[in-house]
Parts: sequence; structure tokens; C-alpha cells
Amino acid sequence: MKAHQTKLANQEKAVKEAKEDLIKRKAAVRDLENRLRASSDLLVRHQQQLDTLTAPNQVEAKEHDIANTKAIIAQLEDEILTALTEIDEHTKQIPELEKQWADGQTQFATYQKEAAIRLESLQVELTQATQSLAQIEASLPAEARSLLTRLVKAYGADALAHAEKGVCSQCHTQLPQQMILDLNSGKLICCHSCGRLLYA
Repeated sequence: MKAHQTKLANQEKAVKEAKEDLIKRKAAVRDLENRLRASSDLLVRHQQQLDTLTAPNQVEAKEHDIANTKAIIAQLEDEILTALTEIDEHTKQIPELEKQWADGQTQFATYQKEAAIRLESLQVELTQATQSLAQIEASLPAEARSLLTRLVKAYGADALAHAEKGVCSQCHTQLPQQMILDLNSGKLICCHSCGRLLYA
């Protein structure tokens, strides 16, 4: 459940960040366009002023201003073109990110539905198992029931251990032959090492 939620959150974050990035890029282009207009207006003024100048040094200085302004305009135009190209590329990515997020939401909804069904099934099984256990415990002798209750309190689900091939499945201790014989005869036997109730 947590992994699905994390994946969905990351997909939502990717969409949000992509849109925010696009907004910033468009704002940056507007700033570049404003600077381009200002530089273009400045170029026009420089050219108008040049027409009024006659002194060689003033003409040279103004021509230098015009050349610098043209260079700035060319640089701004290149930056705007690059920025617009990047905006176009990022704009194309957003629908795919949104689709991934939408697919993720659908998958998560399906997972939640299936998980709810599984949980309901497990709860039914748990209820049935609890009822069966209660019936079995009720049929046990008082001594066995008391012993089992103590062991369950102490070890929980690990209160029992399988004595397989003469070895305790919990602590892997080799059981004495007499203990195995007693176990097979139906006696209540606990492992002398870990204390679990043994069953054959």
C-alpha cells in the first residue's frame, strides 16, 4: 500500500513540477522579449541620433553604440529562440506525465479495491480459524489447555514446535529418544531447550 502511495505521490509531484517549470520558462521568455524590445527601441534612437551627428569622433562613438546594441539584440534573439524550443519540448512532456499520473490513480484505485476484498476474505478466514481454535481448545483436557494458554502468552504464534526427525523446529535441538516416544504416545511434551509444546 505504501509503495503504491509513494509512486502516485511522485507522479503527482512530477506533473506539478513540470507545470511550475513551464511557467518559469515562459516568464523568462517574457523578460527576454521585454529586453529585446527595449534594445530595439534603443537601436532606433541610436540610428536617429547618428543621422544628426557630424563630428567624426561622435559618429564613431555612436556607430560603436549601434554595433554593441545589435550584438545584444542578436544574443537576445538567440536566447529567446533557445528558450522557446525548450518550452515546446517541455510542453510536449506534460501530457505524458499527466497520463502516467492518471494511470497511476487508476492502478491505485484497483489495488485498493482488491486489497479490500483480500482483507475481507482474510477476516472471514481469521474468524473461522478463531472459532475452530476455540472448539479445539474446549475439547482439550484442563491441564493441556492451561499449558497451551501459558505458552501462547509467552511465545505467541511460536508456542508450538514440530518435532521433525527428532529435532525441534524452533531451536533445532536434538530431542532425546524417550521424549520422542512419549510424544508419539500422545503425552504433552515441551522441548527441554526452548520450552515450546511439541507436536509430531
